[in-house]
Amino acid sequence: MASGYSIYIERPSVVHQALDPRTKTVAVLAIFVLSLCFNHPLPLALVAALLIGTALWIRLPVTLIRMLLLSGVWFVLLSLIVWPAYVKTGEPLFNVMGVALTDTGLWFGLAMGLRVTIMVLSAGIWMATTSPQKMTAAFLKLGLPYKAAMSVSFAIRLVPLVGAEWVTVVEAQKSRGYDYKSGNPLARIRKSVMILGPMLLRSIDIAQSLAIALEARAFGARKNRTCITEVQLKSFDYIVMLAALGAIVLGICCRLTGTGVLLADYL
Repeated sequence: MASGYSIYIERPSVVHQALDPRTKTVAVLAIFVLSLCFNHPLPLALVAALLIGTALWIRLPVTLIRMLLLSGVWFVLLSLIVWPAYVKTGEPLFNVMGVALTDTGLWFGLAMGLRVTIMVLSAGIWMATTSPQKMTAAFLKLGLPYKAAMSVSFAIRLVPLVGAEWVTVVEAQKSRGYDYKSGNPLARIRKSVMILGPMLLRSIDIAQSLAIALEARAFGARKNRTCITEVQLKSFDYIVMLAALGAIVLGICCRLTGTGVLLADYL
C-alpha cells in the first residue's frame, strides 16, 4: 500500500523487494538512453509495451498505469500536432491551414510522443517500486551529499502531494460554481489560471512548512549522519546492471547503423 502521499506502492515482487534502488536507477537511465537512440515508432512502441507488461507483472494498480498512459497520450497528441509541421520529408498526405503534412512527419511525431511516454512510464514505475527511505539511502551510496539526497527524495515525494492539492483546489473551485472544463480549448486554458494560481501558492506554502519542520529538527547540523534503512548490492543486481549496460551499447550500435532510425538528422 502507499506510504502516505508517496507514490510508492508495496508489492511482493522481484522489482520491489529484490532489486537495489541503484540498480533500478541504472535501469531507468538505460531506458532513457534507449528511447533517445531510436526515433522510429516501432522500436519505441515495443519498449513502451515492455514497460506496460512489466508494470502489470509486478501488479502495480491499473489506475496508476492508466494515469501514466493518459499523461503520455497528451504528449503523443501534442507531438502529432507539432512535429509534422516541421518535418517536410516523405510523401505529402494532406494540407492543414496551408501546411503540407507528410507521412514521415506523422510517423516522426508519433515516435517523439512515444519517446516521452516511455520516459514517463519508466520514471513512474521507478518511483512506484522504490520506497522513499531506500531511495534516499541509495542516493547517499551513490555519493550525493546528504542535503542533495534528501532534496531529491523530497521532490519525488511531493509529486503525489501536489496531485492531491490539485484535486482539493479543483473541488474548492467547483463548490464556488466555477467550471473550468466548459468552453473551447482556449477558454479552458484561460480558466485554468484560476486553478494554477492557488496551486502555486499552495506549493510555496508546502515548501515553506517543510523547510520550517527541517530547521526545527536541526537538519544539517551534523555532517556525518546514519540511516535506519541500509541498501546492499547483490549478485542479481550486478546481472541486471550488466544487462542494462548491454542494452545501452546495443541501442548506440543501432543508432550508428541506422537501425530503428526514421530520420538520421534528428535525435
